[in-house]
Amino acid sequence: MQKAKSKAKPTPFERYLLEGEHVIWRGRPSTWDLLSRQDIVFVPMSLIFGFMASYLGWMVLQGNPSIINGLWGLLPLIVAQYFIWGRFLVKYWMRRNTRFAISNKRIFILNKVWGENGLTTYAISRLNTLVLGSRAIFFAKPVGILEEGKFYEWHWQSDKDDGLYGLSDAEHVFGILQSIIHEKQKR
Repeated sequence: MQKAKSKAKPTPFERYLLEGEHVIWRGRPSTWDLLSRQDIVFVPMSLIFGFMASYLGWMVLQGNPSIINGLWGLLPLIVAQYFIWGRFLVKYWMRRNTRFAISNKRIFILNKVWGENGLTTYAISRLNTLVLGSRAIFFAKPVGILEEGKFYEWHWQSDKDDGLYGLSDAEHVFGILQSIIHEKQKR
């Protein structure tokens, strides 16, 4: 008895491929690597803001407030809760629904948020700069900071920047992109 050949499950990127284009690498961001450089500032500030908002909410509720005053007292408390822990939940959810792929012509970032596919593509031939960050590859040169007469190449890299982020194998993926760019430059 002969076994039937099973077809591999198609990737979500295949329907977006152009003629002569094929996927070389695909992956997704780490869902648990949620801390970034800006959290050095955001975590302490969100805790301070959360404490102040909690105190304000408690003070408003102690004075037997009207409904309007009670809502205005709770609004900063709700915002503070988002800054303390809600933004990590949103980041986790966004990363959980994001997929990356690299073809021989383009880079794909597919976000399936609110039940709809949001696709962003970058033509590899049009990328001027690739920056290898910590567990990320960004498609633009980082913003520099001028401090005490010295120019530092430093950037608050986040998931909102154009690039592939949360990669466990960023150096490997960077090498793939470099080799594709090098091949295109030889032609």
